[in-house]
Amino acid sequence: MSQSHDSDSGYVPFDKQSFTPAQTADILGVCESTLFELLKTGALRSFKVGRARRITGAAIDSFRAEG
Repeated sequence: MSQSHDSDSGYVPFDKQSFTPAQTADILGVCESTLFELLKTGALRSFKVGRARRITGAAIDSFRAEG
């Protein structure tokens, strides 16, 4: 018998996902220039994949908790 796991269903929890700056701005309800200011000041953590910047769901949750 096979057990069902979250990975089998394709579901990825919010805190394990990564988002573009535009997506993150939408999630937080701010404009992209405000988002980049948050990244610049370190209030919101991000990482780069090549030239692309990404923000994890965990970083968004952490920012919301601190704010």
